[in-house]
Amino acid sequence: MIDRVLAIAGNTLRETNRNRVMYVLLLFAVMMILGSVTMGKLALQDPLILIKDLGLAAISLFGMIIAVYLGVTVVHRELEQKTVYFIIPKPLHRTEFLLGKFMGMAATLVIQLVVMSGVFLLVLMAYGGGGSQVLLKALLLILAEVMVILSVALLLSSLTGPILAGFLSLALFVLGRSSEFIATLASSGRTGLSGLDLLLRAANYVLPDFHLFAVSGAVSRRVSIHGEFFSWAYVGYASGYAVLYILIMLGLTIFRLRRKDLV
Repeated sequence: MIDRVLAIAGNTLRETNRNRVMYVLLLFAVMMILGSVTMGKLALQDPLILIKDLGLAAISLFGMIIAVYLGVTVVHRELEQKTVYFIIPKPLHRTEFLLGKFMGMAATLVIQLVVMSGVFLLVLMAYGGGGSQVLLKALLLILAEVMVILSVALLLSSLTGPILAGFLSLALFVLGRSSEFIATLASSGRTGLSGLDLLLRAANYVLPDFHLFAVSGAVSRRVSIHGEFFSWAYVGYASGYAVLYILIMLGLTIFRLRRKDLV
């Protein structure tokens, strides 16, 4: 089973790395990171702080876009081109197929994030900054975030077409980043509608809490996004949440794929 999953993952990695869209998105990310230098020169405060802020924002934004693109296109393309029909009937379980695809896309995301992070660190070094544990923590949170987005996009692509799945993934990302506001609004009862408050509470539990992974220049100044010390324990907690949510999304996607008529 492991050999079959790794074979699918390796093939997926090769396919995605040959996709020109990936290089275009990566180029835009690098340009935005380099553009932070110009913005830093115009800043009234320490330019290094703004460079960190914009650099992390660029990595998070384009990591999210790449994750959504991969999640809604790779498996759907297999189904549309009917190449999956020549794979599934062979001695390969649908679960193995999906896990291999996810691992290949995850590996692609890791490579993309490593490249963007490398450019980001080079820019910091050119301005007298450099790597630190805080930046490493922030980058690990971004990695956990994009993996969650990938799993969500993969599930949505199994339920609908790639365009709608892409829009829904982006919408869930925005709502997930607003999870703290949604929770506050639901608990305060400001809507004046008990039914809506109940719906908001339910949504707060079901939607992915992307606010957990939100990073910015404030993190780089050793101030947590939640007003507490930004520790490794917090990174571990957020990563554990990400792993649990990914497993749930993959489980639902596998369930959907098993019910789909492929032969």
